[in-house]
Amino acid sequence: MPEIAWGAILSAVLMAFVVGFCPGAAIRLIVRIYPPGHPRRQEIRGELGVVERKWRLVWVFEQLELALFEGLPLRLWKRDTWREPGIKPLTYNQLAREFTIWGFKDWFPSDRYLRRVARQNGLTEKQVERLVKLYHEVDDAH
Repeated sequence: MPEIAWGAILSAVLMAFVVGFCPGAAIRLIVRIYPPGHPRRQEIRGELGVVERKWRLVWVFEQLELALFEGLPLRLWKRDTWREPGIKPLTYNQLAREFTIWGFKDWFPSDRYLRRVARQNGLTEKQVERLVKLYHEVDDAH
């Protein structure tokens, strides 16, 4: 009776799992990062079948990178507010103090997002413009 090469069998099963199951399962999780109804959700799932098997794992990691840096901000900014229910809005003075201490670029890639958060916190247009001016001054100082 021949010896069973358990190492080869285990390697084959592991390879089938990594190459066959993991890319599809990972893509199904990755597309959930995008907001519901976003066209990239169906587009990414459709592209998986087109990518050659030898490049699928690399492609999946590229999609993860895109989803984290493009999909996650869309999901966060699509919400009405960052705040948890029951937390009071921030005042202009609180926002200005926090942003001058910690820096704006760490929180906001552009002043467009700063404007949105400021408006969500109930600031007037005059206060929003003062924050944007402060945004550019602090950014230049850092």
